Amino acid sequence: MHKTFKQKLNENGIDQTSLIFNDTICRAVSNREGELRKFAQTHDAIVFVSGKKSSNGKFLMSVCKEENPNTFFVSNIDDLTELDLSSYNTIGVCGATSTPSWLMEKIADTISASSLVKS
Repeated sequence: MHKTFKQKLNENGIDQTSLIFNDTICRAVSNREGELRKFAQTHDAIVFVSGKKSSNGKFLMSVCKEENPNTFFVSNIDDLTELDLSSYNTIGVCGATSTPSWLMEKIADTISASSLVKS
């Protein structure tokens, strides 16, 4: 079960009266939101690459999904086998701010070289 930060503090008896909680995203993520919206709109489908537990990745994935309902999440190359991308002409690959460029490039190369895409 997922517990919030506040719940964990309560369980450990930590006084929260002097704490201020701000539910925000980091500036690097905030700065990418507009760029990702445009990117998602220019492709038939989006493959979003991120770690499964990345809060920033979840937020940016939701941004893509808002703009393009054909947005798919992967965290590694093996996840591609679960996708059928054959009906899409253009597929954009993007990821969270912490996703390594080499991983996104490898996923893009794998998609391009496979039967996952429309020929």
